[in-house]
Amino acid sequence: MVSWLRDRGIFLLAMAFLLVFLGLILLAALGNWGPEGLILLSLASLAGVGAFTLALLRLAYVPSRNWGREVRLRQAEFEQARERILELTQELRRKADQLTAERDRAEFLRQSFAELASSLQPHQVLDGILSRAIRATGARWGSILLLDEEGRLTRSFFSRPAERSANRRTAKILDQGLAGWVVRHRRGCIIYDTAHDPRWLSFPEDREPSRSAMAVPFVRRERVLGVMVLTHNVPYQFGEGQLSLLQELAQQAAICLENADLYITAENERRKLAAILEGTADAVVVTDPAGRIALLNRAAERAFGLSTSATGRPIAEALPALSPLFSRAVGSGETVTGELTTPDGRVRFCSLSPVPEVGWVSILQDITYLKELDRMKSEFVSTVSHDLRSPLTAVRGYADLLAVLGPLTEEQQDAVERIRRAVEQMNELISDLLDLGKIEAGIEMEMAPCSLAEVVLEAVETLSPRAAEKGLNLTVEVGRDLPSVRGNAGRLRQVVVNLVDNAIKYTPSGGSVRVRLDRNEGEVIFSVSDTGIGIAPEDQKMLFQKFYRVRTPQTDAISGTGLGLAICRSIVEQHGGRIWVRSAPGEGSTFSFALPILSEEGEQVAG
Repeated sequence: MVSWLRDRGIFLLAMAFLLVFLGLILLAALGNWGPEGLILLSLASLAGVGAFTLALLRLAYVPSRNWGREVRLRQAEFEQARERILELTQELRRKADQLTAERDRAEFLRQSFAELASSLQPHQVLDGILSRAIRATGARWGSILLLDEEGRLTRSFFSRPAERSANRRTAKILDQGLAGWVVRHRRGCIIYDTAHDPRWLSFPEDREPSRSAMAVPFVRRERVLGVMVLTHNVPYQFGEGQLSLLQELAQQAAICLENADLYITAENERRKLAAILEGTADAVVVTDPAGRIALLNRAAERAFGLSTSATGRPIAEALPALSPLFSRAVGSGETVTGELTTPDGRVRFCSLSPVPEVGWVSILQDITYLKELDRMKSEFVSTVSHDLRSPLTAVRGYADLLAVLGPLTEEQQDAVERIRRAVEQMNELISDLLDLGKIEAGIEMEMAPCSLAEVVLEAVETLSPRAAEKGLNLTVEVGRDLPSVRGNAGRLRQVVVNLVDNAIKYTPSGGSVRVRLDRNEGEVIFSVSDTGIGIAPEDQKMLFQKFYRVRTPQTDAISGTGLGLAICRSIVEQHGGRIWVRSAPGEGSTFSFALPILSEEGEQVAG
């Protein structure tokens, strides 16, 4: 800074003298100076010329004096720039090498993943994956060992031909060697020099022993699916970067192996299910939630006479015989059962159940032979019952005659009374059997539009005295403007009387019986609820079978033939309806039946 001011000061001083010289010349030109003025002008001129010359010399000398230093500074700056350029070039080369390595790594993983994912049988491509891993890591040899859930070897892959003792060696390696260590610890590792690591097992027959190795497990959901081992005949050939690459490959391989196992398991189960469905004699129909057929087996195709595939078609169009039951199941959202006659003329019992996320499954069992046996039994019982009427009448007559023929002792009178009660029970049973035979044969089942409300009110009125005598509270609720049903009023009254009478018989004194009649969509539903003893679930399944009675200490004293509910079911089914019960021990029971209503055209509306 001082040098700069000094150099610039000399230059300014010289310029000042020059200006003074020029000013004096100007004054001389304008004025008349004497000899002293001329001397003064001469001295000023010499001083200005001298100062100006000195300034020029100074300016010329300064650059020449600092030139060497400037050159040295510029050389130093150039060296620094050159060194920085070299550093940046080396850094750029390192970055380029890293990017190339990452690109090669990504490409290796992409190709390996694509190869694994392209096959539903990854075991078929593991040989290729092993070769890729060897090339990508610079390994000399490699192997892949696959294990089952128990950790036993199921399959192995080797990059070089396996020796005769491969099985024995592999078992020992999985037990004591590096592969076994990796499986037990579920993490990869590197052996830089196998000569100094006890985890490496050497075998005398090895012609070219391995000196460095690394291994990674195939782990998925806490299970080791296998292990990959890579080796080299030179120590210190593997590093953390290669191990990381191998671990990523192992993770993807584990996912693909698990997916393949799941696929194989699902495919095997599907084949088993298909074989079962095709081999079963029962017809099976599966529909989606919208009612379109998703699956049906050969038995169903034969039962419904389908010559072409019905898959994807609405059930009402492809299987009209099953449509009413399906409509009822959809309406209730619960499992429904019923009997139907399929187009092949066979009678089948159908159970239609909802399956979450699937739709509905219908299983139809051929019960034609059971219906025939039941018919034959009914005919036999009807014949026997009819033939028993005459002997029973004679027995009853002779029992009554005994009292007329002469006086009887008290014991004799008691015996006669027992005979009369037994005959009455036998007559009641015979009447029920004959009645059931008529109902099943369709005799005395003339159908006509009728009001179920009137039937219910008449039946309840008939039974009210019996309920009052037992101290029960009998109530009836009938909905307003209920539509008519197509049926036989006498038979329907028989059903209502039987159900309400049972509720009265099986409800202790002080309880209540509630009768209800209402409409639900396309049906009129009757129900009678009591506060009685209730029915166990195992008994509910058999309640509507012939001659079945619940046997408990609470029911032993209650008389009955075991045919009342069977008659009710037969009458309801003859009317195209359904009957059911809901009950629990100690909580009472509710017996219900539903009948389809009549449309304005006089036809039944499917529920």
